[in-house]
Amino acid sequence: MCIRDRYMGEAPERYAYINRLQKKLERFSQGDVDAYNLGLGRLLRWFTLVLAYRVADIKIRQERHERLRAERRAIIQSNEDAATAKERALEEARAAVPPEEEFNEEEWLTKYDEEHPEAIKEVPPEVEDDVDADLEREVP
Repeated sequence: MCIRDRYMGEAPERYAYINRLQKKLERFSQGDVDAYNLGLGRLLRWFTLVLAYRVADIKIRQERHERLRAERRAIIQSNEDAATAKERALEEARAAVPPEEEFNEEEWLTKYDEEHPEAIKEVPPEVEDDVDADLEREVP
């Protein structure tokens, strides 16, 4: 892991895998290192915390992306349902008009859109995953 001024955000370049560094640091006891040298103990504590915060940041961002994807899927589904309901209502309106009268579809669509302004929602853009090259997804 490159020592950066922030542990949050994307890490497109990999210097070392966080998982492997954490595993290597597990063999050191904080108390033993503090007893050996207090400066090294503080450094071990800082490095352990930075790695833990980095992993937590990655998980938080992944969960946020999953939530945004689920919200996007829900909006797309509600838009599809609204379009289906609109088509169904249009067919019912056409069937309700006697054959001798002419059905004004444009007027009906305008009126329907005015009565149901919340029916179609804006679909947010596709959510792209952040590049976190410093975390192994599956540790061998």
